[in-house]
Amino acid sequence: MVAELVAHLGIDHCYLYGHSMGGSISIEAAGLLEEYLLGLVVSEPNFHPGGGFFSKKICSYSEDEFIDSGWQEMVAQDSTPWSASLEANASWAVCRGAASLISGNSWRDLFIQLPIKKQLIFGEYSLPDDNFAYLTGSDISTVILPTCGHCMSWENPEALAGTLSEFCK
Repeated sequence: MVAELVAHLGIDHCYLYGHSMGGSISIEAAGLLEEYLLGLVVSEPNFHPGGGFFSKKICSYSEDEFIDSGWQEMVAQDSTPWSASLEANASWAVCRGAASLISGNSWRDLFIQLPIKKQLIFGEYSLPDDNFAYLTGSDISTVILPTCGHCMSWENPEALAGTLSEFCK
């Protein structure tokens, strides 16, 4: 869908950013958009199959159960800004996305192999992380955002915005 949207809008060149599950999606989309991309930034993506906390929780339901009641339960039980993000998405898409993260791909390998400018961002409180350490020793740019963890967009939005802006210069 991301690649189709870029083509539909007639965008000749762009940067792509994705966080968490969106990081994995962005890596997949970057493979389809290479000729259009000026660069790719991911923050704390799912680099390996297995999913994270929320993906596992979502997939503890069958798809029908999640659509019928699990989605509403998760939205009602969460008091963070994440619940608004969850609520804004189609329940079936959330469920299928989580299942895709669990069945997975080797997104780290795909990320490394992309022949474009790349950056990996992690929040200070999410470290240490094996993937971050591995890529820090490579030619891929890595950035640690201070005073935040995985939820960097609401824990330290200024630092995230500044890092993204700097990457795009």
